[in-house]
Amino acid sequence: MKKHVINQTLVVLVTSTILYFSGFYLASMEGIQNLFDGFVVMIFFIAIFPFLANAFRLTHNFIKSLFNVLAI
Repeated sequence: MKKHVINQTLVVLVTSTILYFSGFYLASMEGIQNLFDGFVVMIFFIAIFPFLANAFRLTHNFIKSLFNVLAI
């Protein structure tokens, strides 16, 4: 595997973990009560953009390599 694919996979794994736990916390709270709640909201929205960008790149590379294997 190429180095950029490993880096993208690592970024997707780390950001998905951050999104899971911060999203779980966001779903359970009833509003922003203190500074920590605001920090969790900020972390969630900061982590979502690298996750989406790298997930789309990995999916695109996977589909492209799958088409190359199938020779379409």
